[in-house]
Amino acid sequence: MILIQENKKMVGHKEQNFLVSYSKKEIADELVRVSKLTGSNYVTRKDIETYGRVHYDTIKRKFGGLISALVFAKLVSETDKKKKYKN
Repeated sequence: MILIQENKKMVGHKEQNFLVSYSKKEIADELVRVSKLTGSNYVTRKDIETYGRVHYDTIKRKFGGLISALVFAKLVSETDKKKKYKN
């Protein structure tokens, strides 16, 4: 089991969670966490904005696109990527 350390800081009156590291592995683990919350392997930008502790632009910058990040996290296969999704 991989544990992600949760860091919290106060933003205004709201407690904000964020990742300790923004490595590809940590981001992939975060996508898996979000997929478990939503009950779907295909995590959308809206899911990330609602449940994620990483910004969509960070995912795009690290992976080149959301679909590539989902493939890296093994939530979507390379075959599925080519058939169903556009990056």
